[in-house]
Amino acid sequence: MSGYVPNAVNSPTPTTGVLQGHRSADDLARRRSAATGSTAVESDEACRSDDAVIKYATIVDIDTSSVDPFESLTFQRPSIHDLTKDRGPCRIMNEAKPHKAHIRWIHLRANCMGWIEELMDKIAEERGLLESASTSDPKNNTKNPFLRQDLWSKLCHGRESTQIHSRFMRPMCTPFAVDLEDEESDSTGVPKRSRDNLVLYLPFLHWESCAAWKQRQNLVRSIQNKGNDNSHADGKLVKDYLHNASPLHDRRSLHDTYYYNLGYLEKQREEEQEEQVMASYTKAHSETGAKMIVVDQLWLWIIKRASADTGKPDEPDLVITAFPERFNGAHDPSANVFKGIVGHLQRGMQPPLRSAVDLAALTIEHCTGVYFQRQLGEDLWFLEFFASAIGSVVWFPPFFLSECSPCRSANAKTQPSKSSAIHHESW
Repeated sequence: MSGYVPNAVNSPTPTTGVLQGHRSADDLARRRSAATGSTAVESDEACRSDDAVIKYATIVDIDTSSVDPFESLTFQRPSIHDLTKDRGPCRIMNEAKPHKAHIRWIHLRANCMGWIEELMDKIAEERGLLESASTSDPKNNTKNPFLRQDLWSKLCHGRESTQIHSRFMRPMCTPFAVDLEDEESDSTGVPKRSRDNLVLYLPFLHWESCAAWKQRQNLVRSIQNKGNDNSHADGKLVKDYLHNASPLHDRRSLHDTYYYNLGYLEKQREEEQEEQVMASYTKAHSETGAKMIVVDQLWLWIIKRASADTGKPDEPDLVITAFPERFNGAHDPSANVFKGIVGHLQRGMQPPLRSAVDLAALTIEHCTGVYFQRQLGEDLWFLEFFASAIGSVVWFPPFFLSECSPCRSANAKTQPSKSSAIHHESW
């Protein structure tokens, strides 16, 4: 049964409102037009980067029965506080214009464990799934079926570490049931009920400017030294969750990702980023400045609607995603993964989107393909940059002359030459 989201004042002629500038989404939601009762926002506003201190999420309700893909989407852009601690996703969408919702997509623009935990608590509360915890666990007075240890905390590496680059979710994709007893097998080895929900943690390649990377490292050092962070849009986010019990997982360089257990000085860390083939090549050839490869994380959940005998069966299926955008919400028109997914939905899919699994597959496709797509600007053709960098080493004539010189000592012939291989990539 599809979920029908009613209008708060049941206006017969709803229109779509647009957020202006950096006005608080909380204020706008409470100042609904008396004539329309609608606070749904346009897609461009919903997809706008978080380039201010207040951080926002995006909620998209999808009507899979609609013939027009563009008209099938209803957007809201609540603040993180409004989404996780105040109204919650159900009430936020109930106060939008009247619309049908078969799938509800909630997107967070950072891999922040604190945001996820608060959001999951809100969703479990809305669905009546929070259970009292045992008295032997004084730190937790509730149990959330979406945050079971085997699906969440035990998969987090480096949660207690002071080395920021050591934080990541161990890659995994697994179905799960809301009730743990449903996952227990009977005598035939088959679970008692199907595990309709799914959780996925997936790393993927993206990019960042070297200048923005240095600014981020300076921000982290400043906060660690109790310095001022007002000049950065992400300053409050990093300050609140840098060393929080449920911390922020920041973007990582290739070196950070490969040597995640290596403790080293921040200055050494910065120098190692400059050693990337990508950074060296784009510094010399790109008009928009040096760029470096980074590793982002996609966190994704599919939470199916409740059955007819439990919870609220009229609620839509949920898809929750979290992956970062560029530091400080930098403008990124050709490689904005989230905006690319929304644009794909608005253009329509073949075959049409029919389920939460289809939306999850589309999200994975865009995340894992953003680094390789040819629709990027010419200064972002990273594979071509690698090919050119390799070619400049292999085919440069002085290379052959130096390798074939009779003046090379016998000792040099037995040792690998620095010029005979590409400089070690920062993995």
